[in-house]
Amino acid sequence: MSAVIQDVNQGDAVATPKRATSWGRKLRRFLLGVIALLLVSGVVAHFAFVYSGSSKWELMSDTNGVKVYSMKIPGQSLEKFLAVFKVKSTLGAMTTFMQDYDAKLDVNFYGGKELQRHGPQATVTTWKGGFPAPFKDRDFVSRNIFIQDPQTKSVLYVLQALPDLTPTDDCCVRVRRSENTWLLTPQKNGEIEVRWTIDMDLGGALPYIIANLAHPDMMAFFAAKMQGYLERPKYINAKADWLVEPTP
Repeated sequence: MSAVIQDVNQGDAVATPKRATSWGRKLRRFLLGVIALLLVSGVVAHFAFVYSGSSKWELMSDTNGVKVYSMKIPGQSLEKFLAVFKVKSTLGAMTTFMQDYDAKLDVNFYGGKELQRHGPQATVTTWKGGFPAPFKDRDFVSRNIFIQDPQTKSVLYVLQALPDLTPTDDCCVRVRRSENTWLLTPQKNGEIEVRWTIDMDLGGALPYIIANLAHPDMMAFFAAKMQGYLERPKYINAKADWLVEPTP
């Protein structure tokens, strides 16, 4: 009788690993299925996002007097952004601030300098933008053009990337596409309406999802700081020979 019991116990001992192996295989198949489902879902979500969009400005936020809009164009993963706000200042102060490459700002820009000057309204500049780890900083080389409308006195400031003008720096990723603008429109009450657009590819390994999330917050933060920057003594009474201030 004891021999029979022993044989049964031995049979159970042999069968147990088979059940464990079977369960392990099922678990692996389940996990592989989940991973495959996530990958497929991710691909579907990616293409759904890329080919979505209205090609119109849509309001994202309205805080501290700054409205931020986004525009999604079908077929493009990177969105365009627009910040609209007003400041109490002059065109001379604003254009001087925008050409001050040593300005102390509350954003992580550094190493700004002028590379070329083609008159008071056209320059080529370079600067770097700090990024958190594990991403590299960004390196900008830009053509900067100021154009004033003789009728409205509004000023258009255009920044266009010149990625191949200078050698790249190992510290950073060179930004190869940038078509950013600032439109400064004087108002009758002495304010200036600012329409700041960002249409830029920061390049490198930065996922487009992060770029699309980061730009609106950065624009809202920087725009809210603009009035304080313009009230610094070096800008308040600044003038430019090419610039015509609107008459009251």
